[in-house]
Amino acid sequence: MDYKSKYLKYKKKYLELKKLSNMNGGGNKSFTYKFSDNVNNQCKECTRKYISNPNGWISKGYTIVETNNEPDILVNFEGRETMDKLFGNNLSLKGLSVTDRGTKPINIYFHLDNWNNPPDTFIKKYNRLDDYRAYLVQHEFGHALGYDHPNRPKNGEMKPCKVMLQQTKYTEPYCTVNPWVKNE
Repeated sequence: MDYKSKYLKYKKKYLELKKLSNMNGGGNKSFTYKFSDNVNNQCKECTRKYISNPNGWISKGYTIVETNNEPDILVNFEGRETMDKLFGNNLSLKGLSVTDRGTKPINIYFHLDNWNNPPDTFIKKYNRLDDYRAYLVQHEFGHALGYDHPNRPKNGEMKPCKVMLQQTKYTEPYCTVNPWVKNE
């Protein structure tokens, strides 16, 4: 499937989700997720820890539970080669984790290079890797729930970043690192 077709499919799914999600005061706030077969236990445990954290989407009234049945969200962890194969035609996604809302179930692809190595733009003195992973999980699951990127704050505001802001690309001098939805 070419990029334009994927985009149109994604946009249709996004508009469907937007109708259902909290973005419009909608009712669907319960989602299930499942890990793809190749995800290791360490990645699974980290993801579970961040999803169940009371500072995450739970604080906004969402219920996100793991299932063995057909999920709403399929969670994948992939290396550079697979990510380049899947999204290599879109240079703006190079090296990033991606949520594909044009699929059923919705697919979250955590880029392992990104997962294991926070970018220099994610400026945090303590617990940097843990906070970055928490941010990635909150951010990508936010896309799966129907949320999109907000506009970048004004230079020098230095409030906590919104979780849906692309903190992988920039934080300071616009805002400070924030891995949690509840802190917004």
